[in-house]
Amino acid sequence: MAKYIAKRILMGIVTAFVVATLTFFIMNMVPGGPFLSEKAVTPAAQAAMEAKYGLDKPLFARYLTYMGDLLHGDLGLSLKKRGFTVNDIIANILANAINCRF
Repeated sequence: MAKYIAKRILMGIVTAFVVATLTFFIMNMVPGGPFLSEKAVTPAAQAAMEAKYGLDKPLFARYLTYMGDLLHGDLGLSLKKRGFTVNDIIANILANAINCRF
């Protein structure tokens, strides 16, 4: 039984790694960028935003940073809700979901 559980946990970890890797590279293949919806951004402002979010680094360096942050539980800054991290948003949604059920 312990062998079965260990195998399932290992397969879950491998699956999560593959999904995170595929998602990262597929999102980087999509044309455009996260700042295209901004109103008339100057090239200097766009370069500053890319430097702030690490988008000015090579793809492999961004991938290593992404996987390292993911392993530490850091999902990064939200691009939609300024001033919030993705962890804050998820925690808020989960807290609201738990409060609604009880």
